[in-house]
This record gives sequence, structure tokens and C-alpha cells, in this order.
Amino acid sequence: MPSVSIFKAIKDNNIDLVKFLIGLGTKSNQSANVTKEDQQWLRNHLKTTGQKQYNLNKRSSKARTALHYAVQWNRISIAQCLIECPMVNINLQDLESGWTALHRALYLGRIEIALLLVQREGCDLSIKVDLAKIGKD
Repeated sequence: MPSVSIFKAIKDNNIDLVKFLIGLGTKSNQSANVTKEDQQWLRNHLKTTGQKQYNLNKRSSKARTALHYAVQWNRISIAQCLIECPMVNINLQDLESGWTALHRALYLGRIEIALLLVQREGCDLSIKVDLAKIGKD
């Protein structure tokens, strides 16, 4: 049985798998170069866990979302796919520092991703963070 994780797909820069997961999250049937075994495993996983669609906003063990990791690892194409997906909440704050993907993009100098984020409708520029937590990141 394959182990499929959106976080691993982002780390490996596997845009085809990320697009497939976005398709599962939006119930669209995007064709992607994902093995039939992985596709079947993912569909079965959704059924057995009672999910109707893939949760694109789920958090990792570090309490970050897929979009946070796309920014962290500078995966511009993947970040763009996630930002363009209406099911992805671009304003979610990580639980570690309270940063949104935009905070992380600006801190790390990921200007191209930051521009994509601010151009997305609904980007909240008023979210503030506790500056005392920034030293932990």
C-alpha cells in the first residue's frame, strides 16, 4: 500500500500528485500523472475515513498547511496551484508562530509567491502575529 501525503508530494516537488490531490479536494477529475495504485489507494482512503473529499487545509505535525510548506520549500508552481484553488484557505495561521503563508513568504523573500497570495481574492492583510513567537521559527 503506498503512503501518499500532500506534504511529501510538495517536498518532492511532485506537482502531478499535488494536482491530483487538489482534484480530490474539489471533486474535479483532473488528469494527472499519478499511478493507478496511488489513485486507488487515495480513493479508498477517503471512503474508509468517511471523507467526501481530500482536506487541502489539513495540518502537518508542525501545524502547518500544504500552502505553508509550498512557501517554505519555494515550490512556486505548487503554491500557485494551491492559491488558485478556492478550497484552500490562504489565511490559515500555523500554530507554531501564528504566521500565514503570506507572512512566511515575505519573511523568506518568496516575492513571487507573496504576489500570488495578495492577488488572490480574500487575502487578509490585517492578520497580525505575536512578535515574541518569531524567534522560534
